[in-house]
Amino acid sequence: MNSSKQHEDTAKCIVWHENVESLGSACLAFGVFDGVHRGHQYLISQMLADAHERKVASYIVTFDKDPEEVLFPDAPCNKLQSNEERLELLSQSGASGLLVIPFTKELAAMSPDVFCGTVLGSTFSQCFLHVGADFRYGARAMGTATTLATWAQTQGGELTAHELLDEGGTPVTSTRIRSLLAKGAVGEAKHLLARPFSLVGTVVRGRGEGRGMGIPTANLNIRYPVAALCEGVYAGYALVGELWYRAAISVGAATTFGVEESSIEPHLLGFDGDIYGQTMRLSFLEYVRPMKTFESSEALAAAINDDLAHVHATLPALPVTAN
Repeated sequence: MNSSKQHEDTAKCIVWHENVESLGSACLAFGVFDGVHRGHQYLISQMLADAHERKVASYIVTFDKDPEEVLFPDAPCNKLQSNEERLELLSQSGASGLLVIPFTKELAAMSPDVFCGTVLGSTFSQCFLHVGADFRYGARAMGTATTLATWAQTQGGELTAHELLDEGGTPVTSTRIRSLLAKGAVGEAKHLLARPFSLVGTVVRGRGEGRGMGIPTANLNIRYPVAALCEGVYAGYALVGELWYRAAISVGAATTFGVEESSIEPHLLGFDGDIYGQTMRLSFLEYVRPMKTFESSEALAAAINDDLAHVHATLPALPVTAN
C-alpha cells in the first residue's frame, strides 16, 4: 500500500486481514464508536494530532459490527446507528484509513495478548494507540488500557488512555445518549452527537388510516436494532431521494385504532407521491407531545393537524439540511 497516497486520500474502508498488507508505524484510535458522538470525535482528534506530530499515518480501528450483535444475538442491541452509517462517518474523519475488523466469536475468545498480536501486531510494526480510559478487550473483557499499554511498549509503541469527554458534569457516552432518547430528549442528544439523531429504513405499506383521514403517512421499517426512542410525536425532517421535507413523526402504537404494535410514521409537509419501497432517513429535532388514545378519528385528525401546524411554524422552510 502506498503510504503517501493514503495520506492524500480521505479515509478508506480496509477489511482486515485478507485484503491488507503491513501498514508500518501508525497512530490508532481503537473502539466500537457507536454513534460517533462528540466523545468519540474528541478521541479521534487527539489521535490525528498525535499522528501529525509524529509524522506517521493515522488509522481508526473498529469492528464491522457491534460485538454485542455477535455475542448476544437474541438480546436487544440498541444501537445509535447502523453499522454502515457508523463506518461511513468514521471514514470521513480525516484519518489515513479505516481498518475494519470482522468481529467473530473466535475473535472474542482470544486472550488480550493473542488479540493484540493477531489484530494489531500482524498489521502494524509500531502502534501509538489512543483509547478511552474505560476501554476493554479480549476474552471476557479481561484486557484493559493498562494491559494494552504494556503490549504496545513491547513493540516500541505507546498508549494514551483518554478520560471521557465531560459535558455538563457527566461523561459523553453512547449509554448517556440512549438514556436521553428513551426520554424523548432529542435536542440534548443532538448536542452530544453533534448532529440530529436519525433513523434509516424502508417505506412499507401501513394500515391506511392516515390516508383515509386525508393525512397520509409513510410507515418506516427500520433495518437494524436501534436505540429505544420515547413514544410520542416529534418535529423533524425526512430525506426522500436528495430532498429534505419537514415532518411530524409519530413513534408508538396507534391505540385509537386498537393497534398495540409500535410503528414509526412520518407525515411529510409539501410531499405527495408514491415512495413505497424507497429508503428514507428521519432526523429528530424536537419532542412535541406524548402519544394519546383519542375518542374518535376526527379528534385524532385535529391533533395531527395541530402537530403539522407546529412543525410548519417552528422548523425552517426548505431548502434545508438537517445537519
